[in-house]
Amino acid sequence: MKTITKALALCLGLALTVGCASAPKEEPKKEAEKKLEKIELTAAKTEVDVDEELEITVNATPKNFTIQTESFAAMNGANITMKDKKYVFKASKAGDYAVQAKQDAIDSNVLKIKVVEEEQPEKEDQSAKQPETETVSDEKAAESAVGYNGYPHNNPNWNADEEQVVVGGDGTSHNGPASVDWVLENVDQYLVPNQETWVTGNVPQALKEDANGNMSMVLWNADQTQYIVLKGYTGNGGQEVTLTGTLSKDGNVYVLTVQ
Repeated sequence: MKTITKALALCLGLALTVGCASAPKEEPKKEAEKKLEKIELTAAKTEVDVDEELEITVNATPKNFTIQTESFAAMNGANITMKDKKYVFKASKAGDYAVQAKQDAIDSNVLKIKVVEEEQPEKEDQSAKQPETETVSDEKAAESAVGYNGYPHNNPNWNADEEQVVVGGDGTSHNGPASVDWVLENVDQYLVPNQETWVTGNVPQALKEDANGNMSMVLWNADQTQYIVLKGYTGNGGQEVTLTGTLSKDGNVYVLTVQ
């Protein structure tokens, strides 16, 4: 009887072992893939100056989603870049801009930003400081922009005597550096190959998108309405400078190759 009982117990144990070994293993459940639900854009202010950087705060739902800079709609004259892990808006010209991102078929709100030209201080009246020289009309000054030795009057090699000083319509004596306005108004006289141009203007702190669509260092006129693109300039920005170089035209812009 004991032998039969042991045999039955052994068979039962074997059956349980085989059953456990053949039982299918449960596959771990996959976590449901999260989808982007919302993009919200905010900024500390909605009006900035030209070339001023403005941080754009981007909140995505769920929070683990990263919004790519390529997801922002293209803007003519402005763009969104990533700087120090922050989204930065910057415009190279004045105007009204609409900032919006679209990713994974989700549209953000539209953030409207107004970009204005930085106000310039009123020009000091320089009439009392001008030397007692002959003042001529713009037309006559343009005709006499080249001196007796073939150099333009704003060329440092001309070295005019006092009686030869001519003051043009821009208020600048032509035996000194010319203004950006004067050079651009009489530009044909400065496009002679290898002819030196001596000009004074303001260099900004940041590069500007020029009329050819390139980010360039420029030389602004006094009220920042006209500029000359600088090539080879290695000085600091944010200051008034006087430069000597040769002038040429490249597409839609005039370029001063600094010596």
